[in-house]
Amino acid sequence: TPRSPEARIGAIKLLQADLPSQALFLEALSHLVTLESPVLDQWLLDLYSYYAAVGLSKPQPRLRAGALFVLTRLARSHPDVALISASRLGPMTGDGSGGGSWEVVAAAGALTGALLAALADPAQA
Repeated sequence: TPRSPEARIGAIKLLQADLPSQALFLEALSHLVTLESPVLDQWLLDLYSYYAAVGLSKPQPRLRAGALFVLTRLARSHPDVALISASRLGPMTGDGSGGGSWEVVAAAGALTGALLAALADPAQA
């Protein structure tokens, strides 16, 4: 069916093949994740968390912020997955010397808030 995890993964792979760059694909994923249900199938969870990790490794602040947005969406129902990437936040947000992009700092704040909310209410996860 069109709503099955397999069909959605197939559509995401087609999108990846049709977009001219990985950067554009990573940005598209940060929008696609908003269309997903809060609790993801394991395959979709793996796909989004993998590409979030890829986005976090990119030097462009916009891609890093998009990856953090994906993790923020995942944190609501899958805080354990988002926590795995949280250890990378310090170097990305800067040390207070102005090295962190405002986009990344804001997205890191949103992720931190989502993680705190999910961990404070285990019934939500």
